Amino acid sequence: MVRQTKLSDLENRRLRQEKELADLEQKQRDLENKIARKKEELEATNSNVIAEILVSHQLTMSEFLKQMPQMVEQAKSPSEKSMVQVAHPEEESHESL
Repeated sequence: MVRQTKLSDLENRRLRQEKELADLEQKQRDLENKIARKKEELEATNSNVIAEILVSHQLTMSEFLKQMPQMVEQAKSPSEKSMVQVAHPEEESHESL
C-alpha cells in the first residue's frame, strides 16, 4: 500500500512537471512571437523615420547613407545640438567652389 502511494505520488509529480514544462514551452513560443512582432514594428518605425528624414532634408537615399556616420556621431554626442544638421549636396558643392 505504501509502495503504491509512493508510485502514485511520483506519477502525480511527473504529470505536474510535464504540465509545467508544456506551460513553459508555450510561454517561450508566445515570447518568441512577441519578440518577432516587436522587431517588425521597430523595422517599420525605422523605415518611417528614415523616410521622414529623407523628405524633410530633401535627401536621396545615397546622400543619407553617406551622411549617416556623421549623423550617428552627432546623435551620440550630448554636447551637440539635439537636432542633427544635415548637409545638402548642393550646399557642399557651393562651399567647395
